[in-house]
Amino acid sequence: MANLQIVVVGDEWDRILKVLKKYPCEKAIFITSGLEKTRKEAEKLVKIVSPLMDTEIAAVHYRDLELALVQLKSIIEKNMGKYGKIYVDISGGTKIISIAFMLLSQYYPLSMVYMTKQTKRIIELPTINFRNLIRLSKTEKEIIGIIADKEINFTELVQEYAKKKNIALNDLKMRDLKSRFSYTLKMLKEKSMISTEIKNKKLVTSLSSTGKFITKIYGE
Repeated sequence: MANLQIVVVGDEWDRILKVLKKYPCEKAIFITSGLEKTRKEAEKLVKIVSPLMDTEIAAVHYRDLELALVQLKSIIEKNMGKYGKIYVDISGGTKIISIAFMLLSQYYPLSMVYMTKQTKRIIELPTINFRNLIRLSKTEKEIIGIIADKEINFTELVQEYAKKKNIALNDLKMRDLKSRFSYTLKMLKEKSMISTEIKNKKLVTSLSSTGKFITKIYGE
């Protein structure tokens, strides 16, 4: 099965071409920042390598990590299963795009490579696939869905959950749900999915940066 190489475009052609030669592929996707300079660089690279392989140019947000993650996730998922291996060359381009790829390599089978500037040595970067290690219960997923992108206090969280489940709340039921949710929130915090703090004498919960990342990966 042929391979795919995803290349983050910078301004050093020699490194890009050497990595493409090192890891032969059927197709190369050139990732640009959307700026005219990197787009033109990608277009020049396409002219050089298109006689040898299929090519594509994709623009990705280079300042917003969350947007970059969503855009790169879409590119990866569109191509998964079509190729034997997906190599990602992060020798060039912006730090945000490179960081996004390193995060995604923890959840998708990507072979990450980098060529050093001075020695021109190609380094195969280690990746650890955590995808199957993060297991969320049904209740944990429902709580994350309620929290979403907002801050919410503990009582409001329980009330919203009860409303979604059509649970009639009385004092006894509220105490029961709060007891259950205390344990669930503790588990989510241990998984680094949420952050909690006291505001105006109330426990306020929000998704952590890890929680936001995981929900984008799993679409939860």
